[in-house]
Amino acid sequence: MADPAYDPGYRIGGSFALSDTASLIAAYTWYESSVNDRATLPGGTGFLFPTLVHPNTVNVANDYLLAEADYDIEFQFLDLAGSFLLHGDCNTRIDGIAGFRLGALEQDLFATYSILGTQTVDSRIDFDGFGPRLGISAERLAGRGCYFYGNAFANFLAGQFEAEFVQNAVLAPGAPEVNTGYEDDRIV
Repeated sequence: MADPAYDPGYRIGGSFALSDTASLIAAYTWYESSVNDRATLPGGTGFLFPTLVHPNTVNVANDYLLAEADYDIEFQFLDLAGSFLLHGDCNTRIDGIAGFRLGALEQDLFATYSILGTQTVDSRIDFDGFGPRLGISAERLAGRGCYFYGNAFANFLAGQFEAEFVQNAVLAPGAPEVNTGYEDDRIV
């Protein structure tokens, strides 16, 4: 199983006060994770079934002793928003936040299955979107050095998904067994 681990990412940003009750906010988020995993079984102890192989190409001799996968995922967000005071007193501040988010996601997977022959699967999924960002931010001074805060946001990205899936039998050169793609406009 190609399961990404916990890899570090980062989020940087800042705000610029326009007045006591309003400010501009900008933030950038980036994350990337890569994993390579491999499974091998000695002959006669069982088989690995290739769950990523297209189902229309599966036959009775479709069990393998070796499976290997490389999986990469990366996403980026750029947030630009304005913050304005909804309620404020000596101990409490509640701000409304409105702006937009620009987002991009890339997922790449390459898998190899081997026994007497070799099958490869190459899948790529990309999304680019843009849309509104709405939120609320609250702060409360409880006294004696205790301070509480919370944020809630909703983002609606309208964009396009592009996906590609290519499957090859390495010992049977020529055209790929499966070569398909998909494009769709979605709100995420």
